Amino acid sequence: MQMTLGIVDIVVLIVAVATAVLVGLRATGKTRSVEAYLLGDRDLPWWAILGSIVATETSTATVLSLPGQAYGPSGMRFLQIAMGYIVGRTIVVRFLLPLFFEGKLFSAYEILDRRFGSLTKLTASLLF
Repeated sequence: MQMTLGIVDIVVLIVAVATAVLVGLRATGKTRSVEAYLLGDRDLPWWAILGSIVATETSTATVLSLPGQAYGPSGMRFLQIAMGYIVGRTIVVRFLLPLFFEGKLFSAYEILDRRFGSLTKLTASLLF
């Protein structure tokens, strides 16, 4: 079976790349510091952060495998993973992320450093 790119595939690819470039160009120059760049000036709505977390954690394998699993003999039972993503990430963004922003921290490793010390931070950064 030969796989080819159709016109629709090419158009979707071009639109996706063009959108990413335009968003990047529009945002260029608006940040005043590294903190503003890395943390969205600590002024992003919760739903934008949720979308960012989900997009970061969702791989191509997930996008391709979930529909395949749902179509297979197990049916929609595999959908519970996707539902868990939504519920879990919503809880994280609505309740835990505000605590993260209040601490003026850049990464989870800084939380580990403040709470448990440098050795824990170093160990976690080496493992992950």
